[in-house]
Amino acid sequence: MGQFMHFFDQVSPLPLHDFAHHKRARSEHLKYRALFTAVARRLGRFSLNQIGTLFNRDHASILHYSKRHEELVNADDNYALVYMDLEENIKKLMDEKYGNSDL
Repeated sequence: MGQFMHFFDQVSPLPLHDFAHHKRARSEHLKYRALFTAVARRLGRFSLNQIGTLFNRDHASILHYSKRHEELVNADDNYALVYMDLEENIKKLMDEKYGNSDL
């Protein structure tokens, strides 16, 4: 997961450490937790528990971030664009490092 977190930090407007560990997160932090969760699940294929460990949350909280991501992608065009950009750029970094992953 460490390499994936590094890739995320390279392309994300908000570094992972800025939103991962705050107990009471602002709405922007919650959006980035949802973004990270979605990208980590899709490209990194990490489990809810693995992501939960990173955020110091249980799997139910990570499931909530996943559901929130789906809501935001459908309701907020700016969020959807940030998500698509993050996913595309992280995939490029992964392909450069590990070869074409064909996702």
